[in-house]
Amino acid sequence: MGRRAVPSVGSPGNEAQSPFPGDPTSHEGDQKKPVLTRLTYDHPRQSLCRVLSDRPDDDQWLSHERQRVGGRIRAARLHRNLTQEAVFLAVPLNRSYYQDVEAGRANPTLETLLSIARVLDMTLAELVR
Repeated sequence: MGRRAVPSVGSPGNEAQSPFPGDPTSHEGDQKKPVLTRLTYDHPRQSLCRVLSDRPDDDQWLSHERQRVGGRIRAARLHRNLTQEAVFLAVPLNRSYYQDVEAGRANPTLETLLSIARVLDMTLAELVR
């Protein structure tokens, strides 16, 4: 079986243009282009859509925020004289995942953050502020 050819958009002989009007990846005119475009799903298991972003550091910002929240979790745990083991067993989480949460390497769910906050006797707002 061969691959299906994907037809290009535009007239023959011309450079293919984006099917999206005003698409920043198109080469029309001198419009200001966003620094970054990324693809995401508009709904789980649904269609793929393009998200325009003029912030090139979205991933860096998210990483910084995960580290900040992880640091708050660690500080709250130490303030209450709890070990990592006491927290991850009470939540319950596996040891390495909890260590990744505190280090800012994991992307915990809301449910996980709520459970951690409950074990640390804090509100979610206090935990992430």
